[in-house]
Amino acid sequence: MVPSGRNLDAEHSSESNEATAAKIELERSVSALPDWNGALEQLAAAPVPLPETIAEFQNTFLEQSAKEKGLLAERARLKAARDQFERDLQRIEQEQEVPTEQDLAFSRTSRDSEWQTIRTAWLETMAVDGPVLASSFETSVLTSDQI
Repeated sequence: MVPSGRNLDAEHSSESNEATAAKIELERSVSALPDWNGALEQLAAAPVPLPETIAEFQNTFLEQSAKEKGLLAERARLKAARDQFERDLQRIEQEQEVPTEQDLAFSRTSRDSEWQTIRTAWLETMAVDGPVLASSFETSVLTSDQI
């Protein structure tokens, strides 16, 4: 017995069209899934990870994302520091020539040679305190060079 005023064929046809449209949309969505090449039926039969497993991977992902943010911030901080050091070095190079190790070695060798000449001449004219003062000065120079 059919209720009065209802057209079951029309309702069936309408529901059938909606179901067909929904299935087409579902198949389109399944085909757009990343890393999935199977059919809708295979997806429905595929094993699903436990909620605990999903939560564990989600937490791990969030932790890794936080670490990545921290590392990116650290990298930006280090880059800014490096850029500041480069600007400082450029400023110093513009103000004065930055000596190389060879320049420093040559300058110190020249200074030491001149000092030996002065020391020898001075000690010949000094009496008692000359050698003590000379040794004290030499120690001071060596200490300064090691800094």
